[in-house]
Amino acid sequence: MQGTITSYKQRKKGRKGKKSWGYRFRAGKDANGKWKWIVKKGFEKEEEAKKALRLAIIEHEKNPSGNDPRTFAEFFDAWIREHCERNCEPTTVQGYQAKGEYAKRHFGSTLLVKLTPLQIESALNSLRDHGGKKTEQATQGRPLSAKTVREVAAVVNATFNVAIRWGVLDANPMRRVTL
Repeated sequence: MQGTITSYKQRKKGRKGKKSWGYRFRAGKDANGKWKWIVKKGFEKEEEAKKALRLAIIEHEKNPSGNDPRTFAEFFDAWIREHCERNCEPTTVQGYQAKGEYAKRHFGSTLLVKLTPLQIESALNSLRDHGGKKTEQATQGRPLSAKTVREVAAVVNATFNVAIRWGVLDANPMRRVTL
């Protein structure tokens, strides 16, 4: 697999910009048969762009489909560790973790890239029907309130949005889930 190194002019308002470098290479075709390109710009030197291109191609060849091998549970834990613990209040992190445990119980072992809206919606319906504590009267578990199910859905949605931002997913399956 080959790529292309290109020079660019970084322009500032009304001024000539300095030269920067970038690369691009074909990463296969999408569902419509159009080429998908991996593009990155902003390197100060041509050698930096060449080195980054080589590394990007090697990484792409290891995982050509672009699919992340992590399960939902592994990705959720990484999101908590890398984003939430650094940017959110401790009580917010605890709330996310508590809501995330409900989701992890239902589809935590499923690969993140393989989760479908149907699986997620079924899991949320299951939580609504019997996702709470098990009691003598409710042997499968008490129903969760609609508010709690919405909060679980919001945390799952946020997890998928981060997966898109981090380049793991192209689309958020929660957009097609109805509560």
